[in-house]
Amino acid sequence: MDYEELGRPIAVIVAAALTFALLALLPRPGYSTSRFLLLAVIAGAGWVGAFGVVTNRLGVALVGVIGLFLFGFWQFTVGLAALPAAVALFVSAAAAGPTRSNTTA
Repeated sequence: MDYEELGRPIAVIVAAALTFALLALLPRPGYSTSRFLLLAVIAGAGWVGAFGVVTNRLGVALVGVIGLFLFGFWQFTVGLAALPAAVALFVSAAAAGPTRSNTTA
């Protein structure tokens, strides 16, 4: 198994773990619709990054990674889950980067 094959399942596992971590943060005191929307956008950014890694589209993966970095720095509590997920997605995107099969000669 090479790095390209390993990066794709890791990206999906990271996006799922991020979603579950954010769901654990949702029912904390101070629940509001705005918190739900914020966590939904962050989870969506994680899934966009995972989609980019799985489909081997580096640009789409970087959109998800940049979104996770921005939201992770914006709110500290969410950053505890979003920043490690962003790093893992970035490494997965780099591992599953352009291959000989999808580059033009």
